[in-house]
Amino acid sequence: MSQPRIFYYCYSHDRPNGGQKHTYRHVDILNANGFDAAIIHPASDFRLSWFDNETRVIDMSQFLAIVDPIHDFIVLPEDLGQRILEFPGRKVIFNKNLYHGFTCYSEQSDTLYPYHSPEVVAVFTVSRHNEDVLRYTYPKLLVKRMYAEIDPTIFRFCPLVNKRPQIVYVHKARESTLAIRHIIESRAQGGFSSGRQFRWYPLEDLSQCELAASLFNSLLLIFPSVYEGLPRMVLEAMASGCVVAAYGNGPLAEILPSRYSFQHSDLLGITTFVEEVMNSYPAALDKWSAVVKEGRQTAETFSVERQTRHLVEAWNEILQA
Repeated sequence: MSQPRIFYYCYSHDRPNGGQKHTYRHVDILNANGFDAAIIHPASDFRLSWFDNETRVIDMSQFLAIVDPIHDFIVLPEDLGQRILEFPGRKVIFNKNLYHGFTCYSEQSDTLYPYHSPEVVAVFTVSRHNEDVLRYTYPKLLVKRMYAEIDPTIFRFCPLVNKRPQIVYVHKARESTLAIRHIIESRAQGGFSSGRQFRWYPLEDLSQCELAASLFNSLLLIFPSVYEGLPRMVLEAMASGCVVAAYGNGPLAEILPSRYSFQHSDLLGITTFVEEVMNSYPAALDKWSAVVKEGRQTAETFSVERQTRHLVEAWNEILQA
C-alpha cells in the first residue's frame, strides 16, 4: 500500500492570518520531506495570496474524489468544533488557539467533543502553555508541539538608531490599547512626555511584505492581547528590532524578555514603560539595545530547521502508531 496522504483544511479567505500561513508551511515542508500533502480549500480555484507561495492546493470536491477515509489523514482547525467529525479520514486537530477551540462549543454541559472520537488520532498545538492545557484536557490523546518559522530574510533587523518615531499595534485587546494610547497622549498634551512626536499605526489587513516594512521602521509594538496561541506578531516584531510592550501571560511568558513583560491588567506598568521608551527617543535609545538583542535572539530560535524537525518527527510517530 502507498503512503497515506495528508490533507490540511484551510479557510477560503485571504485576510492575513498567521494560522493560515502556518498551515501552508506544513504542507510545503511535508512535500519537501517525502510526504504526500495538500491544502484543501472549500472554494474552488482559491489560494492565499497575501504572502508568496507555491503550495499544493486542491478544493473540497477534488478532496472528496480522492480521499481514502481508512488510510488518509486530514488536519482540521480547532474552531470547526463539532463539524470536525463531518470530514472523512483519520483526523488531527491543529489547535492554534485554545480559546477559539473552546468557545466554538455551546454552553450546554452535554457538549460532544470530537477530541474523544476514535477518528481523532492526535492534536497539534503551538506553544508549551497550550500543550500543557491540552494534555490535561485530553489525557488519552497524542499532543504534539509545533513550531512556527520566523523568516529573518523577511522580518529583517533594523537597529534602534534607524527606527522612526512610530508605534504599531493590533486591534486585538482594543480596550487596553486605547487606554494606553489615551493616557500617553493626555500626558503629552500636558507637557509631561514627548509622546506627541510619535505616530500610531494599526497593523491591519497588511500583506506579509507590508507588515515586515512597518515593523522594520517602527520603534515599538504594543500588544496587550492575552488570548494568543502563538504570538507570531510579537516574534516578528522582535526579529525586526522593535521594542515590545505586552502582558506576559500564557504563551507570551515563553518568549518575552522580562523587561517587555507585564502582569495582565497592569495598565500603569505597561503605560509607563511605553512612555519611557518614547522619552528615550532618539538620544538615549542605547539603553534598550541589550533587551532588543535578547528579543531578536529569541525570534531566531523559531527557525525553519526546528519547525521541520518537529513536524517530520510528529508525522512519523503518527504514521507508525
